[in-house]
Amino acid sequence: MARGGLANLIGAGLTAVANLVLVILVSRGLAKDAAGVVFIVTSIFVLAETAVRLGTDVGVVHFIATARGREREPAALTDAIWACAVPVVVGAVLGGAVVAALMPTVVHSTGAPSAGLHIKALTAAVALVIPVAAGYDL
Repeated sequence: MARGGLANLIGAGLTAVANLVLVILVSRGLAKDAAGVVFIVTSIFVLAETAVRLGTDVGVVHFIATARGREREPAALTDAIWACAVPVVVGAVLGGAVVAALMPTVVHSTGAPSAGLHIKALTAAVALVIPVAAGYDL
């Protein structure tokens, strides 16, 4: 248990440092408006992915712990996971569609002149990755 906790702590520390380095590289390496677009797209992705998970990651842990504590059949665990996965998949696909529809408008509303250059590619990438990320977090 202690080794797993230490590994998690080290992983969290490395993630924090990597995020800080990324922010520094983006803010120093790109023009202000281009860096702003990167941060807008990142924020939209995080918000959308968090919203489409619907808290099921916590629910799955609760259902599995309860079922194992009550020594239920493994089929009950499978049913609980599927009961949580279906709404997440549907929500993630809908969330990706909403992001695909609204992200260009949100980015253009910031007034960033370079936003039009790659916004279609960024929008497509984020819209496609939202279902994958939500499923991974499940």
